[in-house]
Amino acid sequence: MKRTPAIIGIVVCAILASIFIYPIFSGLILLPLDLLVSNSGPWHYASTILLKNSYMVDSIIQMFPWKHLTFTSLTSGIVPLWNPYQFMGLPFMASMKPLVFYPANVFFVFGELRAWNTLLWLQLFLSLWFTYLLVRSLRFGAVFSLLAAIAFAFSSLMMSVLEFGSEGHVLLWLPIFLYLAKQYIATVKPGWVVGMAFTIAFAIFAGHLQYAAYVLLYLAAFAVFETLKEKKPFRTVLPIFLAIGVGSAIAAVQLLPGIEMFQHSYRGLVGNYGIFANGLLKPYHLLRLLSPDWFGNPVSLDLYGGYIESSGYFGIIPLFFALYAVIYGRKNSYVRFFSAAAAVALLLSFNGIGQVLYILRIPIITSGSGGRIFSMFLFSGAVLSGFGLQAFMRDGQEQRKLRFLLYFLGFAAVCFGVGGATLGNIKIQIAALAGFGVGAFLYIRYGKKIPFAYILFVGAVLVLTFGDLFRMGYRFLTFSNEKFLYPDVAVTRFIRNAAAASLGREYGLTEPEINTALGVYSTETYNPLFPLRTARLLQALENKSGAPLADNKYYLTRNPRMKSVLDFLGVYFIVVPKGVNPAITLWNNSQYEKDLTKIYEDEGNDVYQLLTAIPRFGLYWDIRDGVSDEESLQAIENQSVNFKNTLLIQEQLSETFVPGTGSADLVSSDLNNLSFRVQTDRPAVFYLSDGNFPGWHASVNGKETPVLHANYNFRGVLVPAGRSDIEFWYLPKSVIVGGIVSILGIVVTVGFVIVDNIIQSRKKGE
Repeated sequence: MKRTPAIIGIVVCAILASIFIYPIFSGLILLPLDLLVSNSGPWHYASTILLKNSYMVDSIIQMFPWKHLTFTSLTSGIVPLWNPYQFMGLPFMASMKPLVFYPANVFFVFGELRAWNTLLWLQLFLSLWFTYLLVRSLRFGAVFSLLAAIAFAFSSLMMSVLEFGSEGHVLLWLPIFLYLAKQYIATVKPGWVVGMAFTIAFAIFAGHLQYAAYVLLYLAAFAVFETLKEKKPFRTVLPIFLAIGVGSAIAAVQLLPGIEMFQHSYRGLVGNYGIFANGLLKPYHLLRLLSPDWFGNPVSLDLYGGYIESSGYFGIIPLFFALYAVIYGRKNSYVRFFSAAAAVALLLSFNGIGQVLYILRIPIITSGSGGRIFSMFLFSGAVLSGFGLQAFMRDGQEQRKLRFLLYFLGFAAVCFGVGGATLGNIKIQIAALAGFGVGAFLYIRYGKKIPFAYILFVGAVLVLTFGDLFRMGYRFLTFSNEKFLYPDVAVTRFIRNAAAASLGREYGLTEPEINTALGVYSTETYNPLFPLRTARLLQALENKSGAPLADNKYYLTRNPRMKSVLDFLGVYFIVVPKGVNPAITLWNNSQYEKDLTKIYEDEGNDVYQLLTAIPRFGLYWDIRDGVSDEESLQAIENQSVNFKNTLLIQEQLSETFVPGTGSADLVSSDLNNLSFRVQTDRPAVFYLSDGNFPGWHASVNGKETPVLHANYNFRGVLVPAGRSDIEFWYLPKSVIVGGIVSILGIVVTVGFVIVDNIIQSRKKGE
């Protein structure tokens, strides 16, 4: 591609991306903060905020809190391996979605809000630019490539996941993968493979392994196709497969801990069949190809069924041209490839067919919703729309074009008429299609007689398509004033300060993942990769052993048993609305009022201290060792042990313990490390009620010591009589090995580039 057209393409893509989310340039942030401060504690400003789109609540109660922790830790020089604020502690970086190593984090230097808006702008711009590059490289004109880029970048899926800041950043790399593969196969220059390796790593760093697996499979299929098409030896494709391996190696510092977390999570590497199958599509979902709001819209409060992953809308006009390409552009080998890819993705996304993937039990691919493979259909359709527009414009058979136009309009009219959608939800698509139909008819019949008809028609197609998708996005997205971004209020500061020395947890302040943004400790989680052992512990505490677990969260049940659960977990602070009796509201038992004392109040909240809560850390001399997991869970569920005095240890200990006295104090704590100072007159076990996930280490007086499994899933260490300094730090082998592999991957890749440059320089010298 020549330099000037390339620069023009970049500028156009940047302008379109900027127009699509233009309010960010007036100081707003692309987040539905109306939902945060209206629906979530401790704010509850419901009377002053007009709500827009409740469907995007995950972006502010889950995604942004994780990104906030990434921002605050990285800008403080800490790699956030562990999140102590959720679910008694769980791996953070390994959960993928925080995007700890994603290259866009360099924009943190401009501040958190600008970095967030830039991240979302980059999704739009890069998906536009990369798709434009790909289609141009397939020898299609600039305007045709631009239609494909608009159809993909502003499609319903890419728009719906925009405020999540993760999924779209995986999918946007797909077109550049194909572009780099095509360039390498055409030139056999290693630089293209090197670029591919790094971009593959970036896609993995973007935080959604299931989507990453889909795009890599798509890349592999395209590489084989392109090799056969160009009649190159099959060995030509091998460096591309090598690039997939090297890219995965570069991302190993993220990938290996992520796989480890999948293995220890409730979902596992293969996933739950219900999660996978429930996400598969029904045939009637295809009506959303004609209108994204066919089954309602969350903004208009008439949505039934899913919206994000089951909506494959990439524009009704691009759909017309995609079908035109499939039917009349079959002679083009690229049309055949993308048509076949679309067909395979479509079939595998259907309920009744897609289950074949789960039967194969392919790790990662079956770990989440089965309908996500529909994204590959959407991408293929968007690319085909560019092919179709070019084929339509170059097709001299006016009668064929007119006939196809009438067939499409007639089919759409029937669907709009009998499909059951309300007029308010489909009127924009009807208007766009009507305008396009009139314009296409006039162009077909009179285009040769009208000056500049070609330019006018193509321009109208682009404008109508962008306008349709822009309206869809602007209706769905929410732009907010930054003053509503997790306002720091007095009750939050009180709990954070009160827990500084005790590590005390709270219950009732806010949604589970929002605690991560506020920096207060909680017992619940809205992380779909929650550790299974912690969930089993909570089930035993709640007397629910063996009950089915929720797919993506763990919330405690409010009942009389909950009181003992909070005691065991070290919940010191109970937050309730002003004037509410927590003993009645939470536990339905007024007898527990004596175990509560009010320690804080303001105009909207009361904070009570739970006097019976077991300290979060301390010394124990009554030890039962060699207790199996089953025995521990049974004792916890049956409440047959006084856990204020007795500790259950899984490991067999050689020490003999006798009653003693002592004290324990917190010295320091951050995300990955804790330090304590203890004094005891007898050998004891120091207990910390934090999750004992693989990768935790401990030392006593500078000497590393085993971390014991205490009370099934918490931590303990042996301490001698006297004064001792205890250190805990989280550094799993998966991070160490992954880091080494990543460094080796980068060194090998860079070394390969240097050696190749030396060889090429010598060849030129000769």
